[in-house]
Amino acid sequence: MYHQALQLLTKNRRPDATTAADIGSYQVVLDTLSTLSIITNAGIVGVCSFSLYFYFPTMTDVDCLWATAVLEHMLIVIKIFISSYIPEESEKAKEEWEVQQEKKLAALDNWNIKENELEDPTPW
Repeated sequence: MYHQALQLLTKNRRPDATTAADIGSYQVVLDTLSTLSIITNAGIVGVCSFSLYFYFPTMTDVDCLWATAVLEHMLIVIKIFISSYIPEESEKAKEEWEVQQEKKLAALDNWNIKENELEDPTPW
């Protein structure tokens, strides 16, 4: 038993961590959730709340539904504008990546190694 535990501790390694370029399919999920939250919250404010009737006492039920639809569409347009205005990658991250690549190439040149000559560091 002791021998097996020792082998498990010394012979096995955890795989190296891998990184992804972005959050992948979760971006679609987050966009869908944010759009659904806009629709739901606009519906709650327009249909279940009396806040529109407080500010506009002569409003009928149909007018309330139209105001809710207009509010919802305005919020979705604002969401689209904000998401298109904010870049996917920040300029600082791009500059940092370029600096790291330059440092890597300089280190490889210092040792007279070409980038495509590097061996795969994983043992399997």
